[in-house]
Amino acid sequence: MTRRILLILLFNLHCLAISQVPMLPPEFLDHARQVQGDRVRFCVLQDSVLSKLNESVARLLADALLLDATIYEVSLPHHVQPLGYRIPLTSEELFFLLNNECDAFMGYLLSTGTHAEWQITTAPYLRTGFVLTSRITDAHQALKDLGAGTRVGTQLGSAPNSRLTMMLRNQSDPTLRRIPYPDNRILMERLVDGSVDVALVWEPAVWAFNSAALYVSHDLRPLPDMAASFAITLLSSNAFLQTTLDAAIRAVSEDGSLAALIEQSGIPGEVP
Repeated sequence: MTRRILLILLFNLHCLAISQVPMLPPEFLDHARQVQGDRVRFCVLQDSVLSKLNESVARLLADALLLDATIYEVSLPHHVQPLGYRIPLTSEELFFLLNNECDAFMGYLLSTGTHAEWQITTAPYLRTGFVLTSRITDAHQALKDLGAGTRVGTQLGSAPNSRLTMMLRNQSDPTLRRIPYPDNRILMERLVDGSVDVALVWEPAVWAFNSAALYVSHDLRPLPDMAASFAITLLSSNAFLQTTLDAAIRAVSEDGSLAALIEQSGIPGEVP
């Protein structure tokens, strides 16, 4: 009987461990890595709209803490959506990088959902929005003014895609046609070539696409304003660093240096 209870206990502990951290072979993890007292290692995803800004913010925060910043450039071998706003990593990949290569990962999208138990985040340092985009030759001022049958392009998995889907489902006779695409670059291309009439899209993606043929409106009514805010994610064992980075984010927000950095980058966004 005692042996059976012990086996059940060990099984439950094993299941708990699985739920808390990704299952990676032990040889993949650097158990000897230690955080240096005068240096913070930041992971920054390359080939992203926010790459340069995230690196600049990392260095700004390190300077505010009188620490050195080491930037580990994360280049992924698989396809990355160049105009996307999420870090395209699995839980295992993110855990591996935070365990082996860096102490903090920049550009983590804050969401209303819960993250893994092994993961914590700082306060947000950047807030961006979503816009209604149309061709400048047929500019539209607001979503509510679109005529029946208007083709509205969205990005699959985005907040506007979910909100628009919900709105149309609640209409007995939907007036708009939602046309989803897998990523923002394709969405922008389909808008320019006339495959869709307007697009609900992440504003920095429009900025990065850099087409003089496009017009931007911030009036999404009847949909609510939507934001994508970005923070830094760390391992839960790094709670002290989280608190330290939170203090630095607060300091550079209050002295205006973070706002100046965002403005200098040209990316449409603001300090939260």
